[in-house]
Amino acid sequence: TLQWVMNSPICEVTTISVQKALRHLGVDDTVLSLLRFQSGAIGALENSWIRPDGAANRKIGSSLVLMGTRGAFAVETMTPGAVLYTEGRSDPYNPAYSFEDAPFGIISNVYRDEFGHFVDCIRSGAEPIVTPAQALSAVRVCEAIEESLASRRPVSIAQDNVFQ
Repeated sequence: TLQWVMNSPICEVTTISVQKALRHLGVDDTVLSLLRFQSGAIGALENSWIRPDGAANRKIGSSLVLMGTRGAFAVETMTPGAVLYTEGRSDPYNPAYSFEDAPFGIISNVYRDEFGHFVDCIRSGAEPIVTPAQALSAVRVCEAIEESLASRRPVSIAQDNVFQ
């Protein structure tokens, strides 16, 4: 998702982790990856299995925040829509893309659209929005994250810019 949003592939990752609460399972509690994009932008990706006491019953989800020199864009999975921040103001952006729970287990909003697109591609033979080359690029990033974690070093990723 980050590569698609940035319209640039990730060309280097540096990953660190900590094992404390889940050490007995051989699982990292939290993993943090620093990302360098081919465009020169940088980013961070955090994954965690740990929540403090009392937080398990609260809606703590994932988020995507893009910061630029003239504004920012934030998507919080536990709030409806997204927010576009520009100098001196904030505006709701595309509130139809909500991540809120739907009744009766129905897939809603952005998830509905994602699954619907997948089914439409299968039924009609249409090209998916995400190309096979873009999917392979994401797999390369995941492999580099694992390699960086194991080697404790930055890992470069050789790949074409399939996002332009």
